Amino acid sequence: MSIAIVAGSMPEARDGGPDLRDALRVATRHEHDAAEASFRLLRASITRAEYLGILERFYGYYEPLERAVQRASEHHLRGMRLPEHARTARLRRDIEALGGAHAHLATCSALPALDSAAAVIGCLYVIEGASLGGQIIARHLAATLDVSPARGCAFFFGEGDEIRGRWAHFLAVLHAFGAAHPASHGACVDAALATFQTLRGWYEGAPA
Repeated sequence: MSIAIVAGSMPEARDGGPDLRDALRVATRHEHDAAEASFRLLRASITRAEYLGILERFYGYYEPLERAVQRASEHHLRGMRLPEHARTARLRRDIEALGGAHAHLATCSALPALDSAAAVIGCLYVIEGASLGGQIIARHLAATLDVSPARGCAFFFGEGDEIRGRWAHFLAVLHAFGAAHPASHGACVDAALATFQTLRGWYEGAPA
């Protein structure tokens, strides 16, 4: 499904041009909220077994997605300094810390199409933005399940105190790309929506 912001509804930046970050935020708000409702990670009643199952489902999506993002970035975004991605490795550590195994987990094949620079940027907007929310989830899981970055919560803890600097760096990349390629804003939005939709579709339908 392709959903693009129509002319006239695009938020305006301070310099009078369309602001890509605002366009993404407005267009993906519903999918963002739907994903949070589906994951249900902030429940007080969550158990370690449920949490392990959630990590396994995330692994099934992030493992192929990060490989796809790496390949697409090398092809479409040469010379652009992007944040390093290590979420798959963190998921492996968390799964092992909780007594699970990742070697034979099913992985998702219905990924967003990363066939342009705009599509990669839109996908990264979702991935990088999720890291900010991960800090809230990490604090909740630490209090509820007695986990930590070294004991089953590296994925959600992420870069810790460095996460805001990482997000600021990505926003600088996003702003520069949006300013240089205003005609690509719709493709960025489509890719961000597709990332949310394929993640939620996988999460809700992945093997238990």
